[in-house]
Amino acid sequence: MSAAKEIEFLKTLKREQVVNSIFVLLMFSAICIKHHGFEEEREWRLIYLPGIFKSDLIADATITIDGIPQPVYRLPLSDRPEKGLTGIEIPALLSNVTIGPTQFPFPICEALASILAGAGVERPFERIHVTNIPLRT
Repeated sequence: MSAAKEIEFLKTLKREQVVNSIFVLLMFSAICIKHHGFEEEREWRLIYLPGIFKSDLIADATITIDGIPQPVYRLPLSDRPEKGLTGIEIPALLSNVTIGPTQFPFPICEALASILAGAGVERPFERIHVTNIPLRT
């Protein structure tokens, strides 16, 4: 598509629609762009902005953590094919877990393996990797 056609297309849109699209672009860029030093990490990020994009799949609650009440949003990790949401149950969603740097990688590994097994993950120890990066304090 040529630049002239793109300009003509933009002229067909309402100003508010263009401004909102640019806002969303900048907002998600600010949230999602990561420092190049971490590009080897291949994590998923779940971004929930209930003030802008509310979802009936996510439940909200107020939880007190270390004496501070704060909003918490929970997405049940269960498939909801009727809503077009599949592949989010732990055995399908999780490829591996990286532990570290930490002072106690092996107790954490044991605890995570137990939790993963309880969530239906077969051979959980095969999905857990310790980085061996020393903890700097």
